[in-house]
Amino acid sequence: MNKIEKILILASFGGLFVRSYGSATVELVAGLTLILSFGVLHGANDLLLLQQFKSPQTLGLDRHLLMRYIAVVVLAALLFFWLPVLAIISFVLTSSYHFGEQHSERYDSHWKALDRYVFRFLYGWLLFALLFAAHQTEVNGVLATLTHSNLPEFPWKRILVGTVVLFALFVLWRIMSIPGRLQSVARDLLLLPFFALIFFSGSLIWGFAVYFILWHSIPSLLAQVQFLYGSSELGSFSKYFKSAFWYWLAAAIGITATFFFSSSVQELTSFLFAALAAITFPHAFVMLRLFKKSA
Repeated sequence: MNKIEKILILASFGGLFVRSYGSATVELVAGLTLILSFGVLHGANDLLLLQQFKSPQTLGLDRHLLMRYIAVVVLAALLFFWLPVLAIISFVLTSSYHFGEQHSERYDSHWKALDRYVFRFLYGWLLFALLFAAHQTEVNGVLATLTHSNLPEFPWKRILVGTVVLFALFVLWRIMSIPGRLQSVARDLLLLPFFALIFFSGSLIWGFAVYFILWHSIPSLLAQVQFLYGSSELGSFSKYFKSAFWYWLAAAIGITATFFFSSSVQELTSFLFAALAAITFPHAFVMLRLFKKSA
């Protein structure tokens, strides 16, 4: 376990402390603040990354690239109005792979492609299943709000059990049976009970925020800064923030504006879910390209 991971674990325990001694309002405000700051920031330099993939020597912003990126975000947002069920399924599937990828990209690049893709997806989906099972009633309410319909109550705890069984079978079949793999994934396997503690101890937004910021956004920021500037020093983070500032500000203001249309925490959570989904689709593609370039 490296220094960064030790800091993340200590910070996660700090999140549990906030849950134990803070009010529901404190949790909500702190969770939203984290998501709007580090959470949105970690996807705010997608255009710079895309431009690096296309032509590293090009100076200035590629306007055609900007327009295509904005079009994807807008189409993703509109999908929640036109076909909300399809949008939700697409978001969860995409995010499951994206979350799993962030955990395993440092050790699974030499695996067979199918093993790599399945492990990343199952690990990420297990994280969602843990979060959804921890807040089953609230999650079902959010889904009903997003789809504007009376969906059947999803038995998330049963779905979690099924996911755990499926994941365990994959680990037995494709991880433990191949020399060296179990040692590589041991840290991420041991983290799962810790993530479960975070999800089941706090509110939906707070549990998601603690995981999303500490275990996804910050590692993603470190990887992006290293790729763009060749180091993870403070000066490199300053360059990253300056480059991302206006895109981060626009996204943060846009998401915050939707909160004023929320009459309850459930509606606020629904708006947040849809807003994050809109920016997740292109960002997940960008990070897939980055990790392939870095492998």
